[in-house]
Amino acid sequence: MKYMMDDFFKELGIKLTDTQIERQITKMKKAVFGDYQEYDDGSYKGEVNREIFKILEKYISNKERLTEVEYLDITTNCSMALVEWMKLQLKGIDIRLMALYCFDFVNQTMGTLYGMVRANDFDSDNPMYS
Repeated sequence: MKYMMDDFFKELGIKLTDTQIERQITKMKKAVFGDYQEYDDGSYKGEVNREIFKILEKYISNKERLTEVEYLDITTNCSMALVEWMKLQLKGIDIRLMALYCFDFVNQTMGTLYGMVRANDFDSDNPMYS
């Protein structure tokens, strides 16, 4: 997995060493999470910083159903708001790496709030479509 990520970052033009990338990601994790703890298996946990939670709350929709475009808009706009907040909090972070981290964090967070189902283009109760 590490090899794939290194290639991914290089394709984006992020010319940082593995150590620099890890250090910058750790700084972002500590900004997002209070009581940040990392485990030997690479997983981590922590309580979401109250300011981050406020950003997320602004973009959570009350609609029962969202289209794919609406979900993408919410995720993108929330990610960009998080990047703007993080730019004010942290110095020395590659902006592309920051954007990737924020998008991944927001996408995972929104993914836990919204279930994804493929909407059928037909009426399943209609015998013509059986």
